[in-house]
Amino acid sequence: MRLFSRSLCGEALEWFTSHETRQWPSWNALAKDFIERFAYNVEIVPDRYSLEKMKQKSNESYREFASEIESER
Repeated sequence: MRLFSRSLCGEALEWFTSHETRQWPSWNALAKDFIERFAYNVEIVPDRYSLEKMKQKSNESYREFASEIESER
């Protein structure tokens, strides 16, 4: 776990160094805490497959369809 800090910078590094590493009995415990703290920084981008599956409905305007695509991003 000591080497993990070398992969961090900024707020993530500050968060990690403000904790005692012995508080995490396993990598899974550390990962869980880290994800809970920083999950908001993850942008979920739709993959090509999910975008290709999208189809405009017959009663849907192009603007509505484009808005739906944008909300997927």
